[in-house]
Amino acid sequence: AGAGAAACDTFVARFQQGAVPDKIESVTLAGAPLRLANALKAAGLAPSTSEANRLIDQGAVRTGGSAEGLAKVSSRDHQLEAGRHLLQVGKHKFKWLELTGG
Repeated sequence: AGAGAAACDTFVARFQQGAVPDKIESVTLAGAPLRLANALKAAGLAPSTSEANRLIDQGAVRTGGSAEGLAKVSSRDHQLEAGRHLLQVGKHKFKWLELTGG
């Protein structure tokens, strides 16, 4: 009974209230600084850089250093510097991106 209630609470928080999931896949890429559209494609959040650019134009992409710090990206020229970034595309796609120089 306790597991069912916990699952229900998690579902409500995630899909009705828009909370960030507890477990998010992590991807490591080299080559900082990197354009956001290229990072979305390489991380598997967009099938192509053209689609990633369309998603950015539509306001469907947010990035930040933490779940609380997610901010909408409105420029195709947004660059990601070396470090750890949380990427969100749409309402339900999340990935941690560890970007290294090089």
